[in-house]
Amino acid sequence: MSNISVDSPAQTSFAFPKVHEQLQIINDYFRHIYAQPGSAFLSEVSVTKRCLDGTIDEALLLALCAYTASVLRYPRYYPSQVATWVQKAEDLLWSTMESPTVFRTQALLLAVLCRVETGNFKRGYMLLSMASRSASALRLQYERLDLDHHSQEVRRRLTWSIMMIDNYFSVGLPESGTCPPDFIYLKMPCPEEDFHGDGESGSAPASLDGVSEGGLLQLYIRLSIIRRDVLRLTRNLSLQQVNVMTQITGLVEGMLSSLKSAKPPPYTAEELKRYAHSRWLVRYIAVQISWHQSHCDIYRIFLSGYREAAPDDVIRACTSNYVAQAATSCLRHARALVDIIHDVHDLRLSLLFPPRDICIGGYHASRLLLFLSGSELIPLDQNITTEMATTLARDTLAILQPLFGSSAMLGKTVQELDRIITAYITGTPVYPENACDGDSEGTRRGRPRYAMTIQKHTSLGVHSAFRQAQFHEDDEDARGIGTTGYNNRDTRSSESATTTTTTYPDVSSAPASAQVMMFSEHDQEDLDNSTASGQAVFAAADRSGELVSLGIAPESMDLSALNLNIWSARGWQHDFSPGSSHDCI
Repeated sequence: MSNISVDSPAQTSFAFPKVHEQLQIINDYFRHIYAQPGSAFLSEVSVTKRCLDGTIDEALLLALCAYTASVLRYPRYYPSQVATWVQKAEDLLWSTMESPTVFRTQALLLAVLCRVETGNFKRGYMLLSMASRSASALRLQYERLDLDHHSQEVRRRLTWSIMMIDNYFSVGLPESGTCPPDFIYLKMPCPEEDFHGDGESGSAPASLDGVSEGGLLQLYIRLSIIRRDVLRLTRNLSLQQVNVMTQITGLVEGMLSSLKSAKPPPYTAEELKRYAHSRWLVRYIAVQISWHQSHCDIYRIFLSGYREAAPDDVIRACTSNYVAQAATSCLRHARALVDIIHDVHDLRLSLLFPPRDICIGGYHASRLLLFLSGSELIPLDQNITTEMATTLARDTLAILQPLFGSSAMLGKTVQELDRIITAYITGTPVYPENACDGDSEGTRRGRPRYAMTIQKHTSLGVHSAFRQAQFHEDDEDARGIGTTGYNNRDTRSSESATTTTTTYPDVSSAPASAQVMMFSEHDQEDLDNSTASGQAVFAAADRSGELVSLGIAPESMDLSALNLNIWSARGWQHDFSPGSSHDCI
């Protein structure tokens, strides 16, 4: 195992903190960052001990210091030293790529988080796939009954953290995911009190600040899986599969039932105050907001005209009473979510690293309030006026701006909410035609053209890290033609595009297989000459409309048996996994 010698500068080509400074950085990580659900995969006692005795993995220490310094903006180290440390950590990890360990996988995940925090989403996205592969190579997704409690728990937390961070990028888009929960055969993480105790005696140590974590991390993971499944369902509905249309209420009720089983303790302002001076405050906030956001994600499916709603044909398959109840419930949860954010603000605490759920939840809840304030779906006695909704949205924006306005990850989300509120106030269209959240006109012109149903199926929200990476699709290289030729083709007037001959008067009336085949001549050129995804679409369409390549069940499948919330029915692996995990502790 390689170590950093901080007392011998000649051994390193860059400045690195001395041991007492390393310990301060580690302490700050566990004090301000560890409570974030996606960061709870290190053992405080183990990391601190290894730092003291000089046995900590070099890449792990570098990545841990880099990530902590980037989040907390240490003026002494950020940004110049942070960039050097994380690059050095990556160089070490690449040099040992074929020999993954738990420590190196932890270091990889910290490097991913550091890259995302500093705005390098492309690098973070690519590094995450390496972390997922390392976890797979170590078979971390399986239980190891031959290991002690602490080692097993480190493996579990690392794997679930990779899954959650993977959701930051994929946002329910299956083809972008690298660590789906469907293939994780592990118990949920235990409460923090059990993790830091022996976990076997049955007597958990008391929390240092008098407030126990009580399994909040497990609840958050379960909610994350449900939200991921809801987003996948929403994408599938955009393809208007007949079976999904007829079984939509059954699927939704199943998800709502799963949410009931993952319900956190009732929220109160008094309970929030109890957590106010606890290290678990941000986790408590994240769980409460995520629970309400999960309901909003489900109920907005039935809001005809809303951007994330199902197609009108799907909504019309439901009774008007069911749709009205869904809209009312959506309003109730959106208001509750906003109330939590305002309660947090009223505490007047200095959150050095607030949970991202505050920003994402506030963004979606504000949009829903603005939309529902002008909707006829809400009964008059329960509705809110446009003025009330605008005031709530603007107040929420005022809370989000100082917390996330300068964030590389969430700054654009805040800007987009500001734009949407302004659009509602001025009466201008919230979304230009064929635009995604936060897209400029230039970005829309430069986006490759795909079959229209695939375009909607693969759309990503403004807070998706994968979308913010803005990878360039090198179509000209794939075709073997020059850049000039590509640009000439791309600058043709959109009015010159013609659709292929079809017997369907519009896209919504056509079956899914025919919708996939409806594209412009420009799309034909793209799909014929370049990406494998286009070939997969045609291959799927040729198989009687079975969109298997898109992750959609074929029409012959009975979707009533589809268990989207796999955590509730999953057991865990009882066989030993190969390989050693002696480096878990």
